[in-house]
Amino acid sequence: FLNGSSFIKGANLPWIDGDYYNDIAVNPHYPSWGCGYSSTDMNSYLADLHRMGITVVRVWLNTDDQGCTLDANGYVTGVTTQFWTNLDNIVALAGSNGISLYLTLNEGRSDWLTNRAMANAYKTNCLIPLIQRYKGSSKVFGIDLMNEIDAWVADPTMGNPWISSGATWAQAQAYITNFAAAVHGADSNRLVSCSQVYHGWSNLTYWKGLGLDFYDFHYYADTISLPPVASLNMDKPIYVGECGQANADTTWSDSLQSACELEALNSGSSGGYAGVSIWSYSLPDWQTSDYLQYAMLNTNGSWRPVCYTIQSW
Repeated sequence: FLNGSSFIKGANLPWIDGDYYNDIAVNPHYPSWGCGYSSTDMNSYLADLHRMGITVVRVWLNTDDQGCTLDANGYVTGVTTQFWTNLDNIVALAGSNGISLYLTLNEGRSDWLTNRAMANAYKTNCLIPLIQRYKGSSKVFGIDLMNEIDAWVADPTMGNPWISSGATWAQAQAYITNFAAAVHGADSNRLVSCSQVYHGWSNLTYWKGLGLDFYDFHYYADTISLPPVASLNMDKPIYVGECGQANADTTWSDSLQSACELEALNSGSSGGYAGVSIWSYSLPDWQTSDYLQYAMLNTNGSWRPVCYTIQSW
């Protein structure tokens, strides 16, 4: 287990209030969009998740540089006051609602994998101040260094089969080593991982020996059956950071969604995993057809059956 806790029932809360690039702070690339972050809404969401028995909630921080200041070359030079104010509020609300936050730094950045100087600018001017700001806080569960990092590795066999150019495995590994060391240098006890999505658990060995405290893979299938952790021959705990019905299955089905999550909870617990995290509490307003089926809530905000499944498990 992680942090000495029991098996974790987790959930994802991305794109708060339907905003993708500007949910916590203004996006420097699109400043006219503003930021509509609402403390009242966030408190309501975290309280709702707590009622389900969720203890860890995954949120994204600096998607598309939101909350950051940039120089003319796109290098991060600092963090805005608005970002700190709103993130401080989210952290405080998490604590008051019995929630710990799994902070994912970004949606994915191929340029940070291929351009070490650009990545280091973010590390120095945003990441390290972030870790120092919440050093030792139990309201932060851990840091996900990049959402689905393997999605930026151009390898048709074991990486992302849909891109013709991108980062190498060595560049992705160097990024993890670099950022994991920075986090631990600022807070030696802060848990660090880096999520992956392609090929399920098959690629976990790529991340061995890079300084991670646990491994995180995402898994989508209409029938979820996780292999026992012992069979994967890894050296650290494993957490399923996202799970749900098959990506290609666009069916809105309460029974399928509940069955998937129940299978994930059961096989995850019996298989020795640190926990599983459902995708996703709510989805943006613009996702009116694609991927809407993953939402844990009905369009009127009421619970779908999966919420009761999680609550009673």
